[in-house]
Amino acid sequence: MDVMLALGIFFVVTGHNYQPKIFILPAYTFQVAIFFFVSGYFFKAQPNLKEKLLWIKKKAIRLLGPYFIYNIFYAFLTFYLLSRGVSLGVLPGEKFDLYRFFITPFINGHQYFLYLAAWFVPQLFIIHLLAQSLIIKEKRIYILIIFAVSLVTSSLFIDKYKPEQGELLLVLGRTVFGLSFYILGKLFNIFELTIKKYLVRPEAFFLIYAAYVSLESFFGGFRYSLVVGEFSNNALVTMAGTSCAIIIIYIISNYISTAIPEKSFILKIGQNTFSIMANHLLVFFTINYILYRFGLIAPASLSNVFFNYQAEKFWFIYIILGIGLPLLFSLALNKIKSQIKHSPNTQ
Repeated sequence: MDVMLALGIFFVVTGHNYQPKIFILPAYTFQVAIFFFVSGYFFKAQPNLKEKLLWIKKKAIRLLGPYFIYNIFYAFLTFYLLSRGVSLGVLPGEKFDLYRFFITPFINGHQYFLYLAAWFVPQLFIIHLLAQSLIIKEKRIYILIIFAVSLVTSSLFIDKYKPEQGELLLVLGRTVFGLSFYILGKLFNIFELTIKKYLVRPEAFFLIYAAYVSLESFFGGFRYSLVVGEFSNNALVTMAGTSCAIIIIYIISNYISTAIPEKSFILKIGQNTFSIMANHLLVFFTINYILYRFGLIAPASLSNVFFNYQAEKFWFIYIILGIGLPLLFSLALNKIKSQIKHSPNTQ
């Protein structure tokens, strides 16, 4: 699962930059759903209300605590850059407001553009909350019912939603879509021992990949942006194609995990995806700022969070630094926390 997360965050960073054809799975066909899938894989329904509330409290501290700490940093940075003429999600003359800070993250997460990739975090918390509330006990019948309902509902969202229908419907649609793959991850965990021996066979990989390519080729592709509710194909093609991509990543991850050491950097990437998700756009911006200082790009390009200088040539620089620097920051922070925890003064 750590390898799956590492591959998932690689495609998130790639999707926000430029994806060469050598990476055969287009990022916007699965890169968000795979995180819901892995989160659901580890989900466990708590036995009673007290335990459910305690579980939800722990998730809130673990997810929303770091999210809003980063949100403070990006709020200050965004308004500082605005004072320097760089507009990233806020307009000239606009002031800090609590609605943008506390509520917008649960609606679209685009309150501060350098932090927009982290919209996934409050959305995941909503799905955690919903799953723990709906699945009464750790029984397959409950899980299968929730999966069926979420699958049907998310299919209606994909086929019927229009941006002009408003943000509330968008939040609901994103939630049921994410819940579908969250519960799919839970179901996969339940049946993994039974089906894994078939999935890891080479012929299974090629069959699933052939199905994925067929959906891409014969049905006009199924790229989508979940955050804004834009889908290029119908629900059946989108859900089937995304599921195929996730299983392909699972099979690849299985092979990789058997070949790498326990302290591989790949595992460290998978274990520190939040830092990479939260900070890779800041790294992109920093690269662009350096290029601007050398006169290689125009000042207006700094206000475009997705601007990449000659992306077809230099995509690898953005991706290596976009993953590597946030990873190093997270590892350093974890080391400092560990030293403080084991310091004699804290015993």
